[in-house]
Amino acid sequence: IRPNQSTNKGAVTAFTASMLAAKIYLNEGNFAKVEELTNDIIVNGTFELYPDYYQLFKIPGKLANESLFEVQCTDFGNGSGDLIDAGEWFVCQGPSNSGNISGWGDCGILKPFRYWAYDRGETIRATTSFLMANSTTPDGDSIRAQTNSANADCWNGKAYTPSNQLTPGRTKYGTNNNVRIFRYSEVLLMNAEAKVKLGKNGDAPFNEVRRRAEMPEITGVT
Repeated sequence: IRPNQSTNKGAVTAFTASMLAAKIYLNEGNFAKVEELTNDIIVNGTFELYPDYYQLFKIPGKLANESLFEVQCTDFGNGSGDLIDAGEWFVCQGPSNSGNISGWGDCGILKPFRYWAYDRGETIRATTSFLMANSTTPDGDSIRAQTNSANADCWNGKAYTPSNQLTPGRTKYGTNNNVRIFRYSEVLLMNAEAKVKLGKNGDAPFNEVRRRAEMPEITGVT
């Protein structure tokens, strides 16, 4: 079953363990085991890519059918009081802004990586991944330019929870969101890599990820 089907919603499952094992085998170069484990997840796991990449990392995407493992956080739907959160995991990645969309500001994304993504035609993944200074997000949050020791002007958009998705009364950056650890998209990419390394065709799982990202399909993936 998927974590979102577990009796204790979000709990790890056998497929979570299989993915962790596959990642270890991938690092060891045992591509046959990677293919075997990821094939099992693909065929038997009933996982699927969440269709809205932008919302995948926000409140609507919590424990989606794409999730194999998330760190569980909650404010219990209350604007104050008990809170289970990820410490400063979200806060350290946010811009030093104003209001509820404010973090430390000095943990930025390097410009060469952003330029690489834009040059290859990224659209929805770039919008989701890059929280740019002097911009307004699709949810209407203004991200201001900043002066900080790191000269950061772009932050991790995947750690951004829009202010309109926060429980009224909550002001801490990222409150009530989960930390995504293992996703089905990575299973598909590991499966593609293993097949290519074994001299097989990895186009199908690879292009499943590209289609969701609104990127053109390619053939003969290497």
